[in-house]
Order: sequence, then structure tokens, then C-alpha cells
Amino acid sequence: PKMDDFKKFLVEKNISKDWAEVYQTKTARTAEQAANQPNFRQLYDMYKTPTYYLLDDKKRIIAKQLSLEQFDDVIAAKLKK
Repeated sequence: PKMDDFKKFLVEKNISKDWAEVYQTKTARTAEQAANQPNFRQLYDMYKTPTYYLLDDKKRIIAKQLSLEQFDDVIAAKLKK
């Protein structure tokens, strides 16, 4: 039921298909932990919602875990190049 709610929310809010939206059930998370497998939170250093990433034109992460002000500074520096 929660996955259905999640999908419905995405449609209602017209959230673009170009964005990666992540949903993980408690069962899936428990299974990952039991198997001692790294999850997307660890792989992408995601520990809060929302998590912002600054991507380059090839969609590579060039900045993360920054405040919005720091993002502004990074973008301004990149635009000066």
C-alpha cells in the first residue's frame, strides 16, 4: 500500500520522470542489512531528505552535502570558468 501511495504522490505532484525517486520498503532494508550489503544511502552518502547533488553535464556528481548557499558558490565558480 505505501508504494501505491508513493506512486500516486508522484503523479499528483507532477514530479518529472527525469528525477530519480527512491523508495525502499522496511523489508528490503532489513534484508540488505541482514546480508551485510551496502545500500543506496551508503553508496551515495544520503542520510537526510531531501539530499541535493550538483551534477555536471554528463550527470556526474560534482558536489554534495552542501548548504544551498554553498551550492550557489560552487555554481558561481563553475560559471566563471
